[in-house]
Amino acid sequence: MLPRRQRISRALFQELLKKGVSFHAGNLSLRVLKKDAREPHFAFVVPNNVSKKAVARNRLRRRGYSIVEKYLPLLKTQNVSMAFFCKKGLEKKTFNDFRSEINALLKKTSLL
Repeated sequence: MLPRRQRISRALFQELLKKGVSFHAGNLSLRVLKKDAREPHFAFVVPNNVSKKAVARNRLRRRGYSIVEKYLPLLKTQNVSMAFFCKKGLEKKTFNDFRSEINALLKKTSLL
């Protein structure tokens, strides 16, 4: 799990939605915003239409944070904020499929 200081605040999330650049791959979307920060910030958004059960939504969120944590040392730039948006169907994917989708998105953004 990522430390709280590396998660996106409400104010930063609003700015990310307005000014961020979008990337799409499979069951995930990604918004990226370059900021003047010392370390990267992340968020995972799992809406109710992905799963009605909070347990399933939280599981996807925790999996996402653990995958991103492994990619932190590999990022080319550290002054970036990213929000991953999960889409319906992701809850049925395995952990490795989820990791490969995140990997594909990070490569699309040329951050890996």
